[in-house]
This record gives sequence, C-alpha cells and structure tokens, in this order.
Amino acid sequence: MREYELYVPLFLNDGTPVPDEFIDRLGERLLEQFGGCTFFPQPNKGLWKIGDVVFHDEVVIFRVLTGQVRTARRFFRGLKKELMRELQQEAILIVEKDTMEPVCKPMASRWQMPFASSRGYSSLRLQHDVAKLLRERRARTGQFGRIYFVSDHDPSGLDLQRAWEEALANFGAIATFVRVGLTIDQARNGRDEAGRPLEELSIGVKAGDGKRKGDSRALAYMEQYGPRCWEVDILPAETIEQAIDADIERWINWDLWRRREVEIESARALL
Repeated sequence: MREYELYVPLFLNDGTPVPDEFIDRLGERLLEQFGGCTFFPQPNKGLWKIGDVVFHDEVVIFRVLTGQVRTARRFFRGLKKELMRELQQEAILIVEKDTMEPVCKPMASRWQMPFASSRGYSSLRLQHDVAKLLRERRARTGQFGRIYFVSDHDPSGLDLQRAWEEALANFGAIATFVRVGLTIDQARNGRDEAGRPLEELSIGVKAGDGKRKGDSRALAYMEQYGPRCWEVDILPAETIEQAIDADIERWINWDLWRRREVEIESARALL
C-alpha cells in the first residue's frame, strides 16, 4: 500500500479564500477515485524561511491509501495540473507568430500563466476560449485578466492587438492589455542579440494604392510612426522577458507567490 497526502491551500494567490465547495468537490473526487480518503479539516499552519523573510501558510490535508501506485500517480499528475490552473494568478501571454512560441512559452511557464499563439488573425474559437477562461476566473476570484501581447511593430501587428482587445470585449471578458514586444521604444532604442541597433533592421511599410483592405492600416501607421516597421523576431528574448518581469513585479504579492511555489514543489514531490 502507498500513502498519498494532498495539501490544499486555503487562500488563492490574491488572498481570496478558497471556496468550501471547491474543497468538498475535491474530497468527492478522491472518494470516487480511491474508494475512501481521510480529510483533516483543521487548518495546518506552516512556516518556512527564504533568505531573511519568514513565510506563513495555511492548508488542509487529504490522505488516501492505495495499492494501485501507477494509477494513483497518473491521477495525481492530472489533478496537479487542474489545481495549478484553478488556484494560480491569472495572466496570459499571447504571441503573433509560431516562430515566437519556443522563445516566449518558457516565459509563460515560469510565471505559471497560460500561453496562446495567435498565428496572425486568430479564429474566433481561440479568442472565445481565452475569453471564457478570463470570465470564469473573474467569477471565481474577482480577478481581472492581464494580457501580455507580442507581435510585429507594423500595421498588421498593431491591428492584431486591437482585434484581440475587441474580440475579448465582445465575448464579455475584462482584461488589460500590456504590449511587451515589439514596442516603438524597443524598436528605436534597442539592440538585437548581436548588438546591432534595431533601428537599422527596420523594413519599409507597404502602403499599396489604397484599394486593398490593409492599405488604410498602413497609411495610418505611417502617419504615426513613419515609413519603417519592424518584425518582432529581431527582438532579443531577454528584452521580452524583462518587460514581462517588470510589469508582473509591479502588482504581484510576493509572499503569496512564494507560498504557492512551495506548495507546487511539495505537490511535485508527492508524484
């Protein structure tokens, strides 16, 4: 027989109490999966120290016994992913191109936030799914979404962000968009990984003859930014990561974040 303990936090990352119904449903799932479980409802207080800072935590504990070790491990791996999704701070990283996915996806993973590759103008399905995630999170925790957006600094790239903002609003989701790449300041003042000024890596805007759909976007872009534009691929990954980190660090509750990191590592150690 193998014993498993599941430590469930009593508070979300923003300090909101975890609903009793959530705890009850979790117990019902364990009962159904293993035929029985022990629940320790009294809050267990933990203390740990990182550097000179002491952190406090409150959890409740479920305990199960089973001889089906492989089945239990598969179950808890899936449950871990669900709990991480249910209990984490909600921010989302969206990038325009598939080529940016291997660059940006690890950044999203490090901050435990969802990631989406827009692949240009997305289908309404993807935008609907992101909006649904944000609405459900808002209903559970009262938190608003925060979208970190990465796209080319050209007529289509800027309009793509506008299209996402409009689509999410139409689907009833409330979110703040933060453009972390490519911004005009990064384009005009940044350098690529080889040290070359990004200003020198610009390309000409194709304005067309005013008859195509994108021509009006190009003309509006040139009026505001001039005749040159930039593809986001030239932006060093470090620059994007620094922009995300700087924004998150302005609003994150570090005590709660470190508490959650310890909870996740504790859960991983059990699997």
